[in-house]
This record gives sequence, structure tokens and C-alpha cells, in this order.
Amino acid sequence: MHEVALGDGESIGYSKLIWAAGGAPRALTCSGADLKGVHAVRTRSDVDTLMQELGDGAKKAVVVGGGYIGLEAAAVFRKLGLPVTVIEREDRVLSRVAGPDLSGFYEAEHQRQGVELLGEGVDMGIEAGRTKTVADGFERRHHRVGVERRLGDGIDPIHRGGIAHGMLGHPIAPPARMGKRPGIDLGALADPKLGSDRATAAQAAIEGHATLVMLEYMAEQAQGTPVDLGALPNFANLLRSQLEGARDQFPALAAAPPVIQESLLFPYLEGAGYVHGLWAQGDRVAPFGEYLPKSTEQILGGTADDVPIELAMSVSGADILHEDVLGRLELGVMLDQHLGPGSARFADGWGGDRYVLVEVGTGERGLIWYSVWDDEAARDRFVERFRDALGSLGGGASLEVMEVGGRAATVLRVGATDGVSVEVTLPGRP
Repeated sequence: MHEVALGDGESIGYSKLIWAAGGAPRALTCSGADLKGVHAVRTRSDVDTLMQELGDGAKKAVVVGGGYIGLEAAAVFRKLGLPVTVIEREDRVLSRVAGPDLSGFYEAEHQRQGVELLGEGVDMGIEAGRTKTVADGFERRHHRVGVERRLGDGIDPIHRGGIAHGMLGHPIAPPARMGKRPGIDLGALADPKLGSDRATAAQAAIEGHATLVMLEYMAEQAQGTPVDLGALPNFANLLRSQLEGARDQFPALAAAPPVIQESLLFPYLEGAGYVHGLWAQGDRVAPFGEYLPKSTEQILGGTADDVPIELAMSVSGADILHEDVLGRLELGVMLDQHLGPGSARFADGWGGDRYVLVEVGTGERGLIWYSVWDDEAARDRFVERFRDALGSLGGGASLEVMEVGGRAATVLRVGATDGVSVEVTLPGRP
């Protein structure tokens, strides 16, 4: 038993200690930052002071920072009936911790609740009694998004803001930016050459590991004895049932596009299941180094040998707007979306892929997606089923069976791809 002394002289005994002190709030440097009514929240007394001013008749709240804490604060202020403005210096909220799709979901939800979002190019100053802001990033971008949404689902997806709307059910965007952490460079996982699928897999493993550690700690506090979740063979199924129930508990989540739902649940559900599988083998390993998955396929029940095949694409006859890897997770979501629940199984045997969004000289856009498979049988099962979805993609979609570097492969073309040639190679393979 150990003991920690508090500032007031009280002592608290403990057997294990988690030090999670957080960070100090960043002080504002703009003009007027020292005026009354400007607060940073760090201690209970900070909160008490803030609530006192709210009780004294505050008429509006401005939150600086669109991270998790800032958005939580904005939600609390809205529940108290105050008009709220969130100011974020980046081009989207949660930019450091979430991908563009998840950011867009939270932005839309907060705007639906009446929160004003300002960001990207914001210039702020504070005068007595009010905050001055000059910004155009969020407002300009959300005006565009709003126009796209009002067009409706009946509009050709190619002209609704991207061909990927029709295929993937969401706009395409670069992988989320991630920073360095001790012992592992998470930023390297978001290298566009590797594709966002690898970053998604790594994030899921890391979040899943953190979830298991947290649950073990909570269980030990409740029972008074150490708990080894790795020794519970049915734990992954129990966790799955709990997290799946979140769709019904949170109407906003249930109403979100399938890719958003899966992106939110995947790290904690499948990521935790992946780490639990490692622990069940007897070693309490962390999912780093050799245990860090390289694809969402490994997270979804694959083996350590299921390393995706890297594809390289050389395009002529069009400008490249975006290039990335779809991955096993999003391929399964896409199949369920276009072919009905349970269709994700036709992605079994996926071996790697890469897609490119192009724009031809007329300004029209098209999408070209190459996929390779473990064997011809897996490819043919996918092709037979996916051909039923071609009509829903629009833009004269076509699916061709082929080989790439001796591997069973397919190529999907949607939209304006006439005259566009693509050379696909397998780097590092003969």
C-alpha cells in the first residue's frame, strides 16, 4: 500500500495509481484577454466562478477551441439556454483527434443544436462586454455543405460534391493528422502512401487497448480484487452487445450515416476485441511494434500474415484530385450499404486496394478503384455480388475482372473515366 499527501494535509492510500492530471489551459493572447468575463477552466473554483456569472445574467457564451472539452462546454451552455459561438483556429473541429468524417458529424450536430462555428482564418479580439471575431473558413465551408445536402439524394452523386458519395456514402478526405507519441510515430501511420486504412487499424488497436485497461481498473475498484479480462473467454461478445446498444441509446448516432456509426464504434468494439485476442493467448502485450495491425482486416479477425498488398497507380489523361486506400472496413460498410445487411462478408478475401478520384478536361469527375484478392474464388464471389450494386453508383459504373502482378484483381470505373488510363504496379514485387 502506498500513500499520497494532498495539499490540505490529507493523505490517501492506494495500491495502484493512474496520474491523469491533464494539461494547463492555454492563456489567450488576444487584446482584452484580461477583461472580466474571460475564463479558463482548470479547477472547481474556476467552474464555480463561471457558473456564478451565468447566474448573474450572462447573455451569450463564446468558447475558444473546438476540441472535445470545448464542444462539451458548448453543449452545456446550450442546455442552459445561452447562444453559443465556438471559435476554432483549424478548418474543422476535433482536427487533432478525429478524421474529417467524424469532425463533420459533430459540426453538423452542434449546428443543429444552434451552436455557431467559426474557424480557419479567425481573428479574434475582446472588447468590454463583447467579443469581436473575423472568420470565413467554417462559414464558407458549411455553406457549401448545406447546398449539397439540400440538393438531395436524387442528384447524380458525381455532381453532389464528389463521386465518392455514390460509392462510399460519404465524401473522401485525407487521413486524420496524428502526432508523435513516445515510442511510436503515429504521424507516419497517416502517410498517404500507406493509406488511411492502416491508420484506422492502428488507432483502433490503441483505443482498444486503452479501453481494456480502463475497464480492468473500473472492475478492480468495484470488486476490490485485480481483474484479468484476458481470462474471460466471452468478454469480447459481452462488450459487443453493450456497444451495439449505443445505437439505440443515442438517437444522433443511430441517425448518422453507416460509415460514421462504424467509424465511431470500430476502435472501441473491434479494437478492444483485437487486443483481447492478444491477451487471451497468455501474454499481456500492448498493440505496438510487431503487434500493431497493418490493416483493418487484421482487426476484423484476420491473422498477422494478412498484410495488405500495396498498389501504386500512375494516371494519364486526367488530373488526380485525391488518392487513397478504401480498406477492408469501409469496403464492408459499402457492401452493406448498397447490397443490404450481411453483405460485408463478400469482402472476405480482400488483399489490398487503391482508388483515385480524377477530373478530366471538361471538369467532370470520375473514380477508378483497383482491388486485389487472396485468390480467384474470393474475387469471383465479390464480383458476382457487387455487380448487383453497379446501377446504384450512377455515372455508367463498370466492373472488370483482371490480374495485377499475377494476383486476382478487379477494376471499378464510375463517372467520367473515358480516355483516362491507369497503370497499376505492386511496388517491391516482381
